[in-house]
Amino acid sequence: MVGVKGGTEGAAKFSRKEGKPMQREAVSSSRIRSIGWEPEMMEVEFHDGAVYQYFCVTNTDYATFMSAPSLGSELSRFDKVHPYRRVR
Repeated sequence: MVGVKGGTEGAAKFSRKEGKPMQREAVSSSRIRSIGWEPEMMEVEFHDGAVYQYFCVTNTDYATFMSAPSLGSELSRFDKVHPYRRVR
């Protein structure tokens, strides 16, 4: 599943290589369990076990996301501006 903007081309360009999983840190959110970032990609794990990768995410985007008062609300904004796909 790939989200808005960029279609599968954006996802393919920034896909992680199989193997070592992304390091994520636990967050305090009713929807989100943990979040990780590597250059150009943010990974979000939800409490239900689903994991999504967001592409074209700069360090500034990530820092802004992590400092948002509501990660759930900020994620709704991210869904509209970054291509993404479900990986689990």
